[in-house]
This record gives sequence, structure tokens and C-alpha cells, in this order.
Amino acid sequence: RILIFLLCGLLLASGVAAQAADDTDTEARIDTVLTACVAQAGADSVQDWIDGDLSDGAGTRGEWYIIGLSQYKDEYDFDRYRSALEEYVAENDIRSATSRQRVALTFLAVGDWGRDGAEHQRDVAARMGEAAAAVGARFTASVGDNFYDDGVRSVDDPQWKTSFEDIYTAPSLQAPWFVALGNHDYRGEPQAQLDYARVSPRWKMPARYYKVAGAEVGAPFVDLFFIDTSPLVQSYRSKVETNIKRNVLAQDPAAQLAWLDAELARSSAPWKLVFGHHTVFSGGSGHGDTAELKAQLKPILERRGVQVYVCGHDHDLQHIQRDGVDYICTGAGSEVRPVKAVQGTRFCLSRSGFSVYRLTPEALEVEFRDHLGASVYKAAIPVRAGARAA
Repeated sequence: RILIFLLCGLLLASGVAAQAADDTDTEARIDTVLTACVAQAGADSVQDWIDGDLSDGAGTRGEWYIIGLSQYKDEYDFDRYRSALEEYVAENDIRSATSRQRVALTFLAVGDWGRDGAEHQRDVAARMGEAAAAVGARFTASVGDNFYDDGVRSVDDPQWKTSFEDIYTAPSLQAPWFVALGNHDYRGEPQAQLDYARVSPRWKMPARYYKVAGAEVGAPFVDLFFIDTSPLVQSYRSKVETNIKRNVLAQDPAAQLAWLDAELARSSAPWKLVFGHHTVFSGGSGHGDTAELKAQLKPILERRGVQVYVCGHDHDLQHIQRDGVDYICTGAGSEVRPVKAVQGTRFCLSRSGFSVYRLTPEALEVEFRDHLGASVYKAAIPVRAGARAA
């Protein structure tokens, strides 16, 4: 199988290098690559190849790699990547490909990372690249404190290169990064991170808080909500004159909470996942619980049927279950601090790492991996009984 993928990759590279900008021969190029792969596998048809050589966990990433990337020249375009696969399998009635592509959504999440590669950031990035390739991750969620210590100043800030572009270099990490802001980002110019989304093909931040509909990532059974938690924290508003005070005072936390409540109420997806920077509950020694989020965010999560809140802020890996919500802390993208178990803790570890997710209509599988690539924790969260179908 490895040989087949290598041969297909070589065919892919040669086809891409020779390809002109015109998209009229996309179908022919896809067929050429697939025909070669089927022949190398000794299969009778594309369907046989998928059902046979690509029938295990490698299936989704194999199909996406061969079918999707075969249409590209020298750039990664997630929307065209997904649509190419969907169009091909629909026209050719490739049943197993469509079912796997539509049913399982895999992605990574990481927080508290931007340190010019130091404090195991570069190690974590390398392991993320390996994990994303292995599971066929469709995106990465970044839960804030993207740049230490004081955020970035503009789209030309050197940290874009030294803490992001030169660190997360794996091809598998060129898929979209859906990004939330953290308190350290508020110590710089938060607007610069929104502006960077206009010049980067993978950095996605259309607003300070926003929704990603499941259909956008090929999973209509989930809606994703990215929120901006720093303006909710009162202590930032009472600091002496600082960038963080100036920046949070310019935001309207009540409007954000009203937006979140309304959008969650409108969502008919059985899975609703919320991503933000600050903890709700935490055993982390750096911060612990965030009182404002317990008072203002937690009731919304519970009232609107949110099953999972993913955050950072405390520099560790945690899984806490409280009042019907699973709280995942994945703030170990670089530096870590001590952590202890608290009420509801299912797991906690002070070690640099990140989290991997596999979501289906029935369950969310969560895995923590450390900076050496070891799997240190796995859990399965079943969909809540009575959740509305998409």
C-alpha cells in the first residue's frame, strides 16, 4: 500500500507540474491518476480499489489525496479539494467513498502555542502534522494565545513566519485553521489576526466570533462556533492603561453572548461544538476556573444542548465533565504548567501536546497526543439522546 501511494504521489506531482491553469481537463487528470492507482493495486475497478486497499482507516485520506489533490497546480484550496471528491464520487457512484467522507469528520485542536518554536512548540507541530496525515484531518482549531507574549502588530509582524508559517509546515496542516483569539493576542493588535485571514489561504478568522456550518467542512451533522472570550473577563477591563484593556473595552460582550445564544438556538445539528480561549472549569495551576464564563457562558451551553466546549488558557491537557457538558482543555501547544484533578475531571496531564477528534453522528472520539507522538488519553462521547437530526 505504501508503494501504491508513493507511485500515485509521483504521478500526481508530474501531472500537477505540467498542468496549465485551465480546469477543463480536471476529469481527465483524475481518471489518469485513478487508473494508474487501480492498476498498481491489481484491482478491477475504482470501487474494488476503494473497498479493498482503501477499506480501513486510510480510506478517507487516500481518496482525498488521490482524487482531490489531483486537480491542483501549486496551491492547496480546501473548498475545491472537497468539491472535487464529492463531484467525482457522485458521478461515478462510489458508495464507500461518499459514506466515509460524509460520516466521519476528523480534525485537530491546539492552543497557547506561538513561541518561535520554543518550549516544544516545534515538536508539537511535527506530531500534529503526522497525526493530521494519519487521520485525514480536515481542519485545525486554534483556541487562542496564538502569539506570545504580546500578540502580533500587523500582517507583516515577524511572528507570522517564526511562530506559524515556519513551524506548521506539514502538507497535512495546510488545511484550514479556524482561529479564536486569546488574552495574549489582545495584548497586541487583535485586528491583525483578522486581517491575516485575507492574505493567508489557511488562516480563517472572518470575525472575532463566528459560526462554521457543518456543510462547510463536509459534515452536516455538526455546527462549530468560535467565540472571543477575553472581552468577557472583567479583570482585563480594570487593568491600568494597557493594550489588553483598550482592546477589550472596544468589544461588546453582551452582543456576543446574545449572538451565540441565538445561533445555537437556530442550529438543528445534533452536534454543536463551541471553541474559545478561556476555561470554564479547570484544574490548571495557571488560571483554573473562569468565573465570568461559569456565570455567562455555561448556562447558554447547557440551555442550547452544546455537548463539548474546547478551550486553552491553562497550559495542559484536560477532560472535565460537568452538568452534561464535556470541557476539553488543549492549551499545551508549547509551554506547560502543573495541573490537578478537580470535580468532574476524567483526565489531566501537564505535558506539551494537542488533541485529535473524530466525529460521527453517533459519537465524538477525543484523543490527546503529546509532543513525542504518544497517545496519552482517549475517550468517546456519545451524542446526547434526543439530539435533533441535521
